[in-house]
Amino acid sequence: MRSLPTSINSSPIILTTTGSVTTPNINSNTKTGKKAIFNHSYSALYLSVLNEGMKNEEFHIRHIIWDGKGFYDIDGYYSADSWKKDISISALVTGDEHVIEIDPKAAGVVYDKGGIVDKLKPKFIVRHDVFSGNAISHHNKGLLVRQNLMNVTNEDDLQRELDVTCNFIVDTTPRNAVTYIIASNHNEHLDKWLQDKDSNLDKKNAHLYHWFLYNKLIYPNMYKSAFEMYFRLKYPNINNVEFLDRDSPKVIHDIEVHHHGDLSHGGGRDGKNYFPKHTQKVIHGHYHSPSVNKGSYVTGTLSKLKLSYTSGLTSWMHSNVIIYPNGKRQLINIINGRWFV
Repeated sequence: MRSLPTSINSSPIILTTTGSVTTPNINSNTKTGKKAIFNHSYSALYLSVLNEGMKNEEFHIRHIIWDGKGFYDIDGYYSADSWKKDISISALVTGDEHVIEIDPKAAGVVYDKGGIVDKLKPKFIVRHDVFSGNAISHHNKGLLVRQNLMNVTNEDDLQRELDVTCNFIVDTTPRNAVTYIIASNHNEHLDKWLQDKDSNLDKKNAHLYHWFLYNKLIYPNMYKSAFEMYFRLKYPNINNVEFLDRDSPKVIHDIEVHHHGDLSHGGGRDGKNYFPKHTQKVIHGHYHSPSVNKGSYVTGTLSKLKLSYTSGLTSWMHSNVIIYPNGKRQLINIINGRWFV
C-alpha cells in the first residue's frame, strides 16, 4: 500500500492490494520460500465510501488481518461465531507529530475525547519527530524575510517551542499508558544546533543555548539527547515517558518500533527502501507518506500538510499505525477529520 502524490488541496490517492485468503503453496526449505512465508498475509480490505458519486466523495480503507482464529478491527475482535467489543490495543504509532506545526484537527482525532487514544486505550504510544525544531530550523537559513517574519511572530523563540512540545507530550499521555519518544532527525536538530551554532548569531535564544551547555557539563552522561534533558528537568516527576536513542531496541510483540526511518544500516539514509528487506517486522516514520511494503509499515504525519518548506505535489497523509493484541498491524488514515465511518 502506498499514497500517491496529488495537489495539496486534493484528496489523497491510495494504491493498495488486498492480501490473500488462499493457503500458501510454498516450499519453506528455500530462501525464496522463507521470504514468501514471512510476507504472506491472510487479509482483506475494508472500504467505506461517504457521499458516493458527489464532489466531496470520501474514501476510508482499513486492512483486516486474520490471525488463524479471527481478526481485529477498530470496533472489536471478530471470529466465526462471536464478536468481542471494547478492546484495548497494544500500541499506537502516531504519524510524525511536529507539535509546533501540528494539524489541530488531526491531533484532536488522535488525542481528544472519542478519538483513537480514548477509544482504543493503547498501552504504548510511540511518537516520531515530536519536537520539530522550527525555531532553529536549517530550512530558514539565509531566508532573511522569513527569519524577520518569524521574529515578529515569535516563532523563532526556542524555549516557547520546547515548552509547547513538552506540555503536549504530558497532556496527551494517559496515566495508564507509556509514551516512547523515538530518536528522530527533527528531535536531534536541537543537539546539532548546540554543536554548530554561534550564540552571538542567535541573540533571542542565547540564554537557552548557554543553559543547555551548562547543564550538559553538569550531567555529561545522564541524558540521551538535549531534548530529553530539557523534558526531564522541566518534568522531573513524569515517569511514563521514555526516550529512546538510536541504539535502544524496542520491540512490541515481534515488531521493531524504535527505528525512525531516516537511517537504515551502517550510516545509510534510505530506510524506506531498506526496511522491506529487513529480517524483522518494522514500523517507522519520517516520510509523512503511509505505506506497507512486505514487513515494513510507514506512518504518515500529524503535522499540517502544507509547511513553509513544502511545495508542489505531495503524498503526505494524516495516518497512524495500530498494533493489536495479537501482533497484527493496521494503518488508520484520518480523512477530513474522520478516522472511521
